[in-house]
Amino acid sequence: MLSFGVGLLPALAFTLHDLVFQLPDNQHEASLGFFASIVALLLVWGIGGYLAARGTGTIFSAVRAGAMAGATSVFILWLTFFTLNRLFPDRMSYEPDRIRAFKASGYSTMREYLNHEVSLGPFPLLMGVAALAGVAGGVMGKHQATRRFAR
Repeated sequence: MLSFGVGLLPALAFTLHDLVFQLPDNQHEASLGFFASIVALLLVWGIGGYLAARGTGTIFSAVRAGAMAGATSVFILWLTFFTLNRLFPDRMSYEPDRIRAFKASGYSTMREYLNHEVSLGPFPLLMGVAALAGVAGGVMGKHQATRRFAR
């Protein structure tokens, strides 16, 4: 259950970033904030995998639990993205790239544009990365538990 709570952190951060504070994106340039976000996400997914693997019996079950923890976190993030964009299309559409794409689309409203032009975007790739980070955390958690019981 604790790993699920940790897995909710990216969705909470996304909500705060895009809906509440509407922080500017990095305008396609790698910044310190961008790299800090990447490291934070990998840590969250790894810790989620570590926590999920604590109660497992075998290394295979630890790997599976870690992968599921990371993938579940991204699935929740995707659901958050999808829901916020459907409920608050004008509030969520402040990014220059999205505004430019909307204007070029020919749709009359942002809601109409989002309803017809939505795609999975980077989420499948992100889910794979999160699953791998979760696996790494799960393996580390299982290794740590094995060392602890070997003493």
